[in-house]
Amino acid sequence: MPDVLRTWRLVLRPFRTDDAAPIFNRWAQDPEVWRYLRERPRMLLDHTERSVQRAIEGRRQGTAFPWVLGLSTDELPLGFVGLVPEGHMAQLSYMLARDAWGRGYATEAARAVVEAALELPRVYRVWAMCDVDNRASARVLEKVGMEREGTLRRYAVRPNLGPEPRDAHLYARVR
Repeated sequence: MPDVLRTWRLVLRPFRTDDAAPIFNRWAQDPEVWRYLRERPRMLLDHTERSVQRAIEGRRQGTAFPWVLGLSTDELPLGFVGLVPEGHMAQLSYMLARDAWGRGYATEAARAVVEAALELPRVYRVWAMCDVDNRASARVLEKVGMEREGTLRRYAVRPNLGPEPRDAHLYARVR
């Protein structure tokens, strides 16, 4: 996967250590951003710094391909998109700061990553999951050409919504 991807409005680039503070201040603490995720918000800067280091290390080792996404005009972090290769498949994930919601950034970034992944000779399937109540995320996945393949019952605990496992929709785009 390329280190940098560009769309008409965004630059997707590798994480840098100096991204931790802006990420922490912009969205890492926001419970609404983390609502449908399987982790809790990062309430300490140290937690965000460790997450950024894991992202940098994952890319270095080739086990994950995370990108910070920013506007091409300033590149300040407004979210991230990631791809984890798994043999002939790759799992897509993304997160945006709340002030960036509703502007099409997630769709634009996810489309760039999905299309780049499907150009790789060994990748035949890009997939993602979202909570059944997360309509905004489901819509992003549909807009990038992914099809809902089914619902995984009682699949994931979303601690920000409660202690019980919740259903998740499974989406994929195949080549």
